[in-house]
Amino acid sequence: MWAHLSQPELVAEDPAYCDAVRRALARLGEYIEIIVRPLNMRPVGASILAISRDRVEVRVTSSSSHIVIAIGPDADLAGEIFWLRTMATRNLAAHRLISHDQSGARVPFSYAILSFLGGAALVNTADSALVRVAARATGRTLRRAHQVIAPGFGRPTPSGRWLSNSWPMVLRAWLDSTEALTLATHTFDSETYAALLAATLEHPDLACETPCLLHGAIGPARILVTSGESIQLEALTCPGPIVAGDPLLDVATALLPSQPAAFRQGFLEGYAAVGPLDQSQRLRLRRLGVLAMLANAATQPDPAILANLPALVRSELRMIGG
Repeated sequence: MWAHLSQPELVAEDPAYCDAVRRALARLGEYIEIIVRPLNMRPVGASILAISRDRVEVRVTSSSSHIVIAIGPDADLAGEIFWLRTMATRNLAAHRLISHDQSGARVPFSYAILSFLGGAALVNTADSALVRVAARATGRTLRRAHQVIAPGFGRPTPSGRWLSNSWPMVLRAWLDSTEALTLATHTFDSETYAALLAATLEHPDLACETPCLLHGAIGPARILVTSGESIQLEALTCPGPIVAGDPLLDVATALLPSQPAAFRQGFLEGYAAVGPLDQSQRLRLRRLGVLAMLANAATQPDPAILANLPALVRSELRMIGG
């Protein structure tokens, strides 16, 4: 029942996937059997739900239920585990965490067992009116999530500890990991690059004293919905590398120019439903928006995003006044 899961050929020729993902896929059936064996269920089937650059998801089915096993072949899932637990405390739309293991003792990677939710990613919805409705619900959900105070900035370690990093330190580490600053040095002249840093990472307004719960990578691909004549938000999924910090980073990500117009409009309507952003928040949102655009361009292989980046960033810098 498990052997068919082992399919290293799915990503064998694709350089976007790391060797850890290939190794996990080569023996995926064996690994999933080891994970499932101690559970109180009698599996009757299993299938691969998703494969990304740093994640594999498998659905395991019994006669009465499903579970999802999410594995991180080359990274721990500490941030996601914290995020799932915290979302559950507020009864917000997300998968429920059943169990997890980050020790690598039973299988050579971190994994989490999640509740299964039906539906499909919002990115597959073509009707812009339905996208706007789902985005509005997403904005309301994130506004509630952003009321939760986190123990620190960034994400916890696998042991659950939070390092004493400041918000600017977390942002710089994130940009370094995506090579966004390297992209900026190749895209802009030295004067523009210096102005960019002065208006963002080096600007005192970007400091944040109180870390709040973040999703860190919000967008239609990470929103699960069910739809027909209407649409229902089922869950926000797969949080990004930063799960605690300034809530406006989530807003900046949702409002990226590369996001569908209907999504941007609906999200802002939902997020601002309990009250609009004030002037200082709007300015900070622009500063974070520049960084979000750089990170997005560095991680997306879309030539159109790269082509539009210089004009968009220069326009934002003029609006910010830095």
